[in-house]
Amino acid sequence: MESEASITNKTESLSSVFGSSLEADSFMEVNSFMQSEPFSPLSSPSTESAKSFSSVTSPCDSLLCSPYIELDEKHFVNNNAMRMLNLYGRHIEANNLKRSGRDAFISHARWLQQNYQELKVARLRLCFSNPSEYTNDAMEWIRMATSRDVEELHIDFSIPDHDRRYPECFKSYAELPPDVYMLRDSLHTLRLSGCKFQPALFGKFSALRKLSIERVEFDRESLQVLVANCWHLEDLKLKMLGHLTNININDFRHRIKRVTIEECIPLMEANIVMPGLQYFRYSGIAVPIVIKDYYTIEEAELDFSQQFELGHHGGLISEILICLQNARVLTVCSYLTRVIGSENLYLPTIIIQLRHLILMKATLHKDESAGIIFLLANYPKLETLTINMGYQTQLAPRILSDEEYNFNTPFDAERFWEAQTSPITCLDMYLKKVNILNFRGHKNEVHFLKYLLKKSARLEELSITITSDMPDWENLQGSCISAAKRLQHCEKASPIVQIAIR
Repeated sequence: MESEASITNKTESLSSVFGSSLEADSFMEVNSFMQSEPFSPLSSPSTESAKSFSSVTSPCDSLLCSPYIELDEKHFVNNNAMRMLNLYGRHIEANNLKRSGRDAFISHARWLQQNYQELKVARLRLCFSNPSEYTNDAMEWIRMATSRDVEELHIDFSIPDHDRRYPECFKSYAELPPDVYMLRDSLHTLRLSGCKFQPALFGKFSALRKLSIERVEFDRESLQVLVANCWHLEDLKLKMLGHLTNININDFRHRIKRVTIEECIPLMEANIVMPGLQYFRYSGIAVPIVIKDYYTIEEAELDFSQQFELGHHGGLISEILICLQNARVLTVCSYLTRVIGSENLYLPTIIIQLRHLILMKATLHKDESAGIIFLLANYPKLETLTINMGYQTQLAPRILSDEEYNFNTPFDAERFWEAQTSPITCLDMYLKKVNILNFRGHKNEVHFLKYLLKKSARLEELSITITSDMPDWENLQGSCISAAKRLQHCEKASPIVQIAIR
């Protein structure tokens, strides 16, 4: 056991390197963590610990008898400690820390497999990055669930730290075991990440309703085979798939109700024929998206924040909005409002179905503000407007450079909104509620809200949620809250509007 003097000397040496800041305290936690055996409250990281743990628990222990099994390697690896070690050049110790956590996870999973008592498994969630050295173990853990007619199966073999721009992101590290394809009548939810599978065998899943495929190489033909063989599929998610240049989905059975497409590379276009589609979400770069038989869509989300530069995508976006014209709830990103605000666009038809418009990661800068006016004018029966402010995200140089979109150019928000004198139907007759999230009290926010209060004759509630991550220097003397409170005294078109500040 170390003496107090030696511990003091170590502390002083760390302080000399890291100073007396919080970083030194965090680093001391790293060292104390490394001197102890990794242990999670829900784990038995060694054989001895497993025996001790099982001896003091009852036969109906919550782990051994729960129908919900969660085996997640991340619960056994101290990622914060690893980041600190790597930050200060202690890479060998960081690797040792990762290896010890991985060993603890494997010991726990083996212990659980050997002692599991439940006859039925409702859900297995297995997250084990690159199990190549322990493929047999991983297959046994999956077999533990398949032999008990598992209903929900989540398998993640991917390495989450890999950047999606590199081929390793889409690598399959193991293959789905044959036992899974035998779950004809029980499996209704399947999520696969970094796991290879056989699309042609999915026809055996007579109960499968929800499917998510992530982080694998997957081409257009494989996707078509997969959808054709999922006879009863209702919810399909495609995320970070490599080699998927075109998406062509034809749901001739009219069963798929929800589709999510996220960050597939290098996607060029998407053509979707789904007469029963109710929910659609797309996240990625701006590409042509055609949805035929779109009359049943109720909710949609468009996120083009992966776009690296401000492009001329106005026509493309207009066509997508037309495909989503029957949605009652629509979520869009600030890139969309910037594009339609910087180009002279028009929609060939008035969209009367939308009731709730949600703007994500907004800054309310010049082009965004013009884009918002465009949306308000084209959704005449809008009843609820929600805006989630997101300055830090939008100012990231990866998304947008000052040369392409000059935030240094002064934007006279007061003059801009005072110049908006044209009547807008939704403000005159339908808008009832406005939600502002992550409010910072900036002038562009305040003048926009003054405009809404002045023009919205039927407005019943303005809800303002103050941001929780504002630095002290930006929130000097409560300026954020003060700015929100000043709205109480500005001109209002609606005599019944209530302003709530949270």
